Amino acid sequence: STSSSTTVTVNALPSATITPASSTTFCVGGSVVLNANSGAGLSYQWQLNGSNISGETLNSYTAAASGNYTVIVTNLNSCSFTSAITTVTVNALPSATITPATSTIFCVGGSVVLNANSGAGLSYQWQLNGSDISGATLNSYTATASGNYTVIVTNLSNCSSTSSSTTVTVNALPSATISPTGSVSICNGGVQTFTAPTGPGLLYQWFLNGSAVFGGINSTLIASTSGNYSVQITNTNSCSATSAPTTLIVNALPTATISAGSATTFCSGGTVLLTANTGAGLLYQWKLNGGIIVGANALTYSATQSGNYTVIVTNAAGCSLLSNSISVTVNSLPPSPTILNGTTAFFCPGGSIVLNSSSSINNSWSNSQTTPTITVNTPGTYTLSAIDVNGCQSSSSAACNVSILASPPIPTITASGPTTFCAGGSVTLTSSSSNNNNWSTTATSQAINVSTSGTYFVFVTNGSGCSSSNSTSINVVVNPNPSAPIISAASSTTFCSGGSVVLSSSEAFGNTWSNGTSNSTLIATTSNIYSTYFTNANGCVSPNSNSITVTVNANPVIPTIAVSGPTTICQGSSVNLSSSSPINNTWSNSQTSNTISTNISGTHTVTVSNANGCSSTSNPVIITVVPTPNSPVISASGATTICDGEDVELTSSISNVLWSTNVTATSINVSTTGLYSAVQVISGCLSVNSNIIPITINPSPNEPSLVIGGNTTFCEGEDVSLFTVSADPFAWSNGDSTQVINVTVAGEYFATATNAFGCTATSDTANVVVNSMPNVEFPVVDATCPLDPPVFLDMASPAGGVYSGPGVSTGFFTSADAGLGLHIITYEFTSPEGCSNQDVQVFSVESCAGIDDLNKIDLTASPNPTNGTSYITSSSIIDEVLVYDEKGRIVSKINPSSTTFEIDLSAFESGCYFAAISSDKISQVIRLVKVP
Repeated sequence: STSSSTTVTVNALPSATITPASSTTFCVGGSVVLNANSGAGLSYQWQLNGSNISGETLNSYTAAASGNYTVIVTNLNSCSFTSAITTVTVNALPSATITPATSTIFCVGGSVVLNANSGAGLSYQWQLNGSDISGATLNSYTATASGNYTVIVTNLSNCSSTSSSTTVTVNALPSATISPTGSVSICNGGVQTFTAPTGPGLLYQWFLNGSAVFGGINSTLIASTSGNYSVQITNTNSCSATSAPTTLIVNALPTATISAGSATTFCSGGTVLLTANTGAGLLYQWKLNGGIIVGANALTYSATQSGNYTVIVTNAAGCSLLSNSISVTVNSLPPSPTILNGTTAFFCPGGSIVLNSSSSINNSWSNSQTTPTITVNTPGTYTLSAIDVNGCQSSSSAACNVSILASPPIPTITASGPTTFCAGGSVTLTSSSSNNNNWSTTATSQAINVSTSGTYFVFVTNGSGCSSSNSTSINVVVNPNPSAPIISAASSTTFCSGGSVVLSSSEAFGNTWSNGTSNSTLIATTSNIYSTYFTNANGCVSPNSNSITVTVNANPVIPTIAVSGPTTICQGSSVNLSSSSPINNTWSNSQTSNTISTNISGTHTVTVSNANGCSSTSNPVIITVVPTPNSPVISASGATTICDGEDVELTSSISNVLWSTNVTATSINVSTTGLYSAVQVISGCLSVNSNIIPITINPSPNEPSLVIGGNTTFCEGEDVSLFTVSADPFAWSNGDSTQVINVTVAGEYFATATNAFGCTATSDTANVVVNSMPNVEFPVVDATCPLDPPVFLDMASPAGGVYSGPGVSTGFFTSADAGLGLHIITYEFTSPEGCSNQDVQVFSVESCAGIDDLNKIDLTASPNPTNGTSYITSSSIIDEVLVYDEKGRIVSKINPSSTTFEIDLSAFESGCYFAAISSDKISQVIRLVKVP
């Protein structure tokens, strides 16, 4: 029998897919929503790396961790299906911390280097009070302003972290200025008061030429010495500022003396030159009998009065001194005599006159005579003075002016025209005087007419009967006229147009032909009647010559040649030449037809004649037959299979050929695949094709990318990461073949990819510059006590760095501010390239009572430098030894209670260490160097 039936039902599996709502790669703190397919009656179970995620049974899940995500979808029939894996990658955030290199509290003008954590591929953005600082993208930043500093650090995955803020406080400097109460230029014996700004808690120290002024600790200073004064003001924040120097000039008093240039006793009207001492920038004021002489302020003074003279001398600084005095005596003059003749006297030329004085003795005439009367025969002005027993000479008498009567002026002659002329001409000569003329011809008129050769002059007389000298002579020349020339013809005077006949004159020069020419011969080319006349060297003209008639017959019209094609033809071709004249043609090849045909190179003309026997020839036509050019041979300069971007040079054996690229040149550079050939072209005629060269261009690889993970200019000891991506094998310029290289050596770095064809491509170039670290040295400084003045910090090298540490402010170390004990002082120098290095020293501040004992300790350390233990020998028993590192931290402490002991540095890093060695109140510091 048959059993009962059993029904089997196979239910369908549900669909299971995951769709991310955004990118599945993100930074820590991010997430992505993964959406499973939806449907009626479906249930879900999300998994991470194959394990169920507890409680995650919805059709979406927010993934925040890296891993492989799947979802199991179950339908109402309890059939389940697992989706494909969706991988989520969560990139780590970089660390972001700030470490200040020194104190973050300092005065204006100071700074602190903020160092962010370093690492391969990290980039940086510094912020001040939450805002980006432009250009601040290195792993350190030098802060000079107050505020809260943070740094955003980003790694190669473009994930960023922001550091906690570091607060920098920049304390203000006090105002430091100097106000003088008056002029800063004073005379010797004067004083000047300088005043600095006042305020609560301010401390002062005055300086003269850079050295502290003893007792100069108040806001005012009374100065009497030349030099540069400045004041250093320190406020309650221990910030100091030094004023700009104010220069006080204490000027010396000038020298004041007088010397006389001649005798100080003289006659009235005389003078003596008084001269004061000279000197740069001196001013003078002269005095007479104690009173100021107005306007007398030059180096010298001309004294003309009796009395005692002095001078006040003032130098460029305004300092004055009164000179010695000089006495001057002035004697009066005798009365002035008179000339008895009066003030005027006259005589004729060649005569004289006697002048008489009113004084019978001691006369002095202006012409040096000394008698009471003098005879004068020279015109001029005459004066007279008298001399007394003191040798004083009176003033001059009134002048007597003696003059001579003048002769009439010499006349001049003016000619109405040239004074040299040809026969038949004349010239009129005119005197410049309108009357009283006397000519060399005995004429007395103002003008005379002259037609004969000769020399002519004139003179005049005045009303006094005086005659002038003769005028300048005028020479008159009359030249004769020449006779008529004779002309003759050298050949027939009848000819065709284009011909000529030479006509010659019997005169070799001076001809004027009827056509206007002036040579001795005339070439006649046109019909006309020709004659000439002669002009001799004197410009005199002959009568006309005989005449000659010339007849010129016309030529026929010049024929033209018509060419049936180009005048340059290739070998095997021909061309027709046709004359414009239908008759009487004669070609240069002797043919006489109207049209001829030619295939021969050469010059062709045609000549046409008329009934008068005259002919005309056409312009020449040049026919050039070009031979068939030679075929070129071409060659390649290298391989004919090259890479994309390269080229190969193809060169012809013949210069300037026509290539298959339609370029005319001797050589061409080709960079595309193809078949290349060339032909020679001469005057449009082509040779047979050259040989053929095939060119093949293989593709080049893609240029590798170059990613620079930081600054390519950095300091020694740092590095930069370079990253490249290439689809083809590649190698770095330094031989490395890894995808990322860390560069510590300066140079140019790039990556080169090579494909299967052997073609290469090169990335951009990273130019890496590595700046050297500066060599910083900080020498040992002697111990001080709180009563000592501040120590000027200028001992470290190179100069220009920054000192920091307890008691350090504005370039000085103040023992009182630092306090008793040992203090680590750091000197940091930053090179112009931004590379910083530092050295440290221990400054010891001792009690003032024990400072004199410091020199009593005799310490030696051997070996030093050491790679482990250094042995110390002391002249005193040492109770305690503290060993400090460069940061001022105590790294070791021993109590030897002995004069000899050892310091073991073998467990410490290489560098500088300071051993503070103490016994009772005596202490001293030894610097030890640990080497590897």
